[in-house]
Amino acid sequence: MTEQLSTNPVLSESWFKWASRWVRYRPILQKIALVSVIVIEAVLIIYSSYVWIDYFVISRNREKFMYQELSRPLDLHKINQTLSPKPITILYPLTLPAGGSGGLYDVLAKLANSNQNWLALVSYQFAVNGEKGPASEILLLNDDEKYIIGAGLAPSPSASVEMIINSVNWQRLRERAKFNERKPRFSISDVKFAPVIQKGAPASPIGRVSFTVINESSYNFWSVGFKIILLKGDRPVAARFMTLEQVRSVEQRPASLNIYNIASSAVDHVLVVPEVNITDPGVYMSVPGESIGF
Repeated sequence: MTEQLSTNPVLSESWFKWASRWVRYRPILQKIALVSVIVIEAVLIIYSSYVWIDYFVISRNREKFMYQELSRPLDLHKINQTLSPKPITILYPLTLPAGGSGGLYDVLAKLANSNQNWLALVSYQFAVNGEKGPASEILLLNDDEKYIIGAGLAPSPSASVEMIINSVNWQRLRERAKFNERKPRFSISDVKFAPVIQKGAPASPIGRVSFTVINESSYNFWSVGFKIILLKGDRPVAARFMTLEQVRSVEQRPASLNIYNIASSAVDHVLVVPEVNITDPGVYMSVPGESIGF
């Protein structure tokens, strides 16, 4: 009769190997578990201690300080000064001694807006010898300076001039970076001032300003204005305004303007300042795709 051996499927060779390992490493595993429990308990005790110290000591002092700060009266005037735009700066209003006609002389002033995030619509007027002239408006972009010419307002080259700002309508920019990208970039070169040769006996001296302008921006403009300031040293002596029509992107354009009643010896150099109101959609030959963020 054949004997049959019954084997326990659980007590296999693999089981004996794992059992042997457990018996061998059991003390080490127990030590690791014990150390882990001790570390966790220590962390919890430290955290609990910090919470109680914070509640009774640190938070009380912090809450006391916050209460004192909140109890202080607010200086609304100082807060308003901090958040509000800086006022418009008026630079050298003066009478221009050259370039007048009909016994009248032009006056000139320069306005500056030093605010990075604010546009300013300025209502102004000149006062010559204490008498106010007509009121007008000009838009100053953020971080912008503009010359203002008052044509024929002064009766003599020695007349006293004052620039009066009647009001300023401020507009805050929400997207300053996008707005600054919209600002036009013009390159002015070859600026010259030379006398115009006249046949016969000239009634009055005539000078000609010539320059070259390149529209380096990506926009085409229906019209671009230019303030032309003639200087003797650092002092303006005459000023004119001219426009160029249909100034296209990357286009190079020559320009010139005759200025009467001014001798070439009265001028050292010429400043040409381009002006475009980029907030007016009508100045663009093709309207840009994105709106300006105010």
